[in-house]
Amino acid sequence: MEHQPKKIVPILKHFQGMNKIDAFNIIHKLEVLLYYLPNPINMNNINPNDIISEIENKKIDPFHFSILPNGKPCEFVGQNDWLHIYKAHSTSIFGRYLMNNYYFKTKYNPLELKKFTKKNLLHSLKNKSEELKVVEFLLKYKVTKKNLITDKFLILSI
Repeated sequence: MEHQPKKIVPILKHFQGMNKIDAFNIIHKLEVLLYYLPNPINMNNINPNDIISEIENKKIDPFHFSILPNGKPCEFVGQNDWLHIYKAHSTSIFGRYLMNNYYFKTKYNPLELKKFTKKNLLHSLKNKSEELKVVEFLLKYKVTKKNLITDKFLILSI
């Protein structure tokens, strides 16, 4: 513990002039990457392409937590083997949320949080194995369609 400040200060210098929100975003991405690295970390044996392909073969986000660029936390609401969905609350009146915004990550881009829209989902899955199934789903339903009984997104059952 006594040597920690000596290790932290050089790392913090890399964040010089950056918004705290962007720094938090980078730190979260580092946490996900560190989760998949072997212990102890040896930079001589680390190939960024290998790390990315290893992440793609595993879970999308092992922490089930994300932060938007504006600093608001996102709550994990559901997943399947290629998609994680998050909810961010917005507009609170008298302690009740009036509107929820949804975001997603895919196994093809596990570090990027995107707004959960038809356009963004199709763009993320372009030329991927799930693209055809999602296109068929979107012909019948909206991207945010939920099961009325379970309150789960129908797209997660694909």
